[in-house]
Amino acid sequence: MPGGASLLRGFLLTSKCMGMSAAFREFVRRVFGVNYTYRNISVNSNDVFRVIRNILIKGYNVYGLNNKVVVQTPFGEVGVDIVDIDLLGVLTEPLKEMYARADVRGGIVVDVGAYIGETALLFISLGARRVYALEPVKRHYQNLTKNIVRNNLKDK
Repeated sequence: MPGGASLLRGFLLTSKCMGMSAAFREFVRRVFGVNYTYRNISVNSNDVFRVIRNILIKGYNVYGLNNKVVVQTPFGEVGVDIVDIDLLGVLTEPLKEMYARADVRGGIVVDVGAYIGETALLFISLGARRVYALEPVKRHYQNLTKNIVRNNLKDK
């Protein structure tokens, strides 16, 4: 059966990080088109499902709150409107490893292309005294500023 092993692997991975109930609901969604809610997030597409699962695989917590999706990371909470859930895919990248060589302790960081604020939060958690987060894309900038406020870092 071509693809059978891949389907089984995906089901087992989903059940491990999201629970057996969510794995079953995802199966039903894909086969019968029945959407479901996971931690107050409407799962209505493969893209939404993959973002949630990949965030959970990374070890972060994810939940929905007031039409927003919020991810709790070791360096702070990152949230976006539910329609912007695709922006959270950046959190599945190895951010700590990518910036591990940058010694920002006590320093000032200029984060050009700050996206939704995930690296600005990371730099603060790594000890930066101040971060200037610059983002030209309006949609990203709006999420960036909300995430700075969400983490009480407006003065950083």
